[in-house]
Amino acid sequence: VRAFVKSSYKPHEENGSQEFNPVQKCTALMKCDYNVIEIPNLAGELCSHYPSKLIIPESELRPEANDNFSDMLRARTRAYNLQRLKETIPRARYARCRSRFPVPVLLYKGKLISRAATISGGPEIYGRSSLDYLLYGYPTETATDDVDALEAKEALIADAMQEEPESESVPRSATTDWQLCDRVRQQDIRLLKSLDAETIIDFMVEKKKVKFGVNVTSSEKVDKERRYDVFKIVSLPYPGCEFFRDFRDNNFNGEGLIFDWNQSYVDASIHVPDDQIIMQLPIEWDQYKLWDLVTITQNYLKLVLKYIQDGTSGMLIHCISGWDRTPLFVSLVRLSLWADGLIHQSLNPLQMLYFTIAYDWYLFGHKLPDRLKKGEDIFFFCFYFLKYIAHSDFSLLDERARSKGSNGGSTTALWPETDSRLDNLLETESRGSTFSLNSISSYKSNNEECINGNNHFQWTTVSMEGSIVQLGSPPHSPNNSNASIRDSAYSPPYKSRTSPVSVPASNVMQRQHQDSSSSASVGSWQMISGTGSVRSVGSDFSGTTNPNANHNDSTATLKPYGMQTSNELTRMRAEKFEKIRQTFNTYYCTEVPHFKNGQYGKGMFEKVIDKIY
Repeated sequence: VRAFVKSSYKPHEENGSQEFNPVQKCTALMKCDYNVIEIPNLAGELCSHYPSKLIIPESELRPEANDNFSDMLRARTRAYNLQRLKETIPRARYARCRSRFPVPVLLYKGKLISRAATISGGPEIYGRSSLDYLLYGYPTETATDDVDALEAKEALIADAMQEEPESESVPRSATTDWQLCDRVRQQDIRLLKSLDAETIIDFMVEKKKVKFGVNVTSSEKVDKERRYDVFKIVSLPYPGCEFFRDFRDNNFNGEGLIFDWNQSYVDASIHVPDDQIIMQLPIEWDQYKLWDLVTITQNYLKLVLKYIQDGTSGMLIHCISGWDRTPLFVSLVRLSLWADGLIHQSLNPLQMLYFTIAYDWYLFGHKLPDRLKKGEDIFFFCFYFLKYIAHSDFSLLDERARSKGSNGGSTTALWPETDSRLDNLLETESRGSTFSLNSISSYKSNNEECINGNNHFQWTTVSMEGSIVQLGSPPHSPNNSNASIRDSAYSPPYKSRTSPVSVPASNVMQRQHQDSSSSASVGSWQMISGTGSVRSVGSDFSGTTNPNANHNDSTATLKPYGMQTSNELTRMRAEKFEKIRQTFNTYYCTEVPHFKNGQYGKGMFEKVIDKIY
């Protein structure tokens, strides 16, 4: 947070120091649960607002992730397409504003969730492709001869000054076709298809972004050639970062704060497909202009999560530049799925907080220093908003899944403790004044230990009734401790709803976890919930064991997520989110000077604290 407040991230200025290397540490955290593909962007040659290394989740490490033939086939197809991204991206990058091409940032049940900016306008496509050819030597997607090149250039300029046609269908012809634009947008479509994207979520309040009377960007929903009709385009107009100055001036309160939809530049309307997925949400979408900031964010997030849950393919999320509203929803989706225990299952709240701040916001170009100067606190709103989505209504574990298996039986779940050093990535530094991951001394060695489990753990299999079933080495443990992460035959056992909970008997970090009705700590044993986290996620990050903990109930019943009631699920989500919010607010209020009209606001710190709880 301290580095974020001082300056925005630029890949070509990255110093790569061990003390502060967010790309390296985000890679380590991602690799704890996923096989990844790394695409270099060292000098910002692909995009100057993206990380120096793109970390793309290829597949989950847990073996049950691809448990049938169709899933295996889909995984192989996805892996093949992702391996070709290095060839596809340079040709497609000009199609998006500021070259912010689609990048997969989240993997859920084989579906990739990508982020990007909106599609570029004509002047940017032509200008950026020419400039990059001079700077980096990338071949431009231009016509093959001088005549066609001149016609394409003239068509670009003419099209940029024209309004969108009234008719929804525009016949294409050789004289009016925008040749360069058509080429790069077709490449963009190919890239989206290679990412298996089916749905495009557009948060723009404009059809096109206009500056000085020129259309500088467009959007898929108004592409006059209707190239993007092959996708399901969901238009969800959402206020831009400027509106979050009103959020700050309203004492950091989003309730009752309604956006002015009558402003001249607002010309996009909500468009929600009339399909079976949307019909499951009892929301009156045509009333969106009456919703306050909290309600509109809740309803839009419900829609995005519903498409992620019930959709058959991936999704693209974008706004205009893709560095304000896009990270807001990407981060909320990531945190919501993590709170359900569906993604990033190895990460504790502190690690999850670091990852979403560093990867979703900082490394993908959010301009926090500029936003703070202008009072546009969209970054703070993201974590402020977590208290509004703790309810089970935002969980992808619906009532049917929660009630499944309630007819009895001894349901168990298998879960390994993470590498103790990775488990402490943030804890040591979080007690000081610097929020960093300095405890990683060696990226490769530590990450291999995290993935391969080479910490010589002893494992205990604990049934949901609390009885000890097995004690010994972790299953499928590798014979060669130096096996590489990607090539190792060992895939660490991850939580499932029907396998045993495992607890390292010699873990140096003994945690205390209490429940209101029973103890989650029994002697030297630990009870681990079905989420893959500790029984009480609200426990102290320091990991010290409370000597006064209650150890009386050695047969406490612990339900996996698949058997949680709505109230239990809400409590567990709320506890995880509360730990995230408390930690974030501690550092945010310490490191970020809260300006109001260019001056320190009197009592601003107290106002922030008042809105935290």
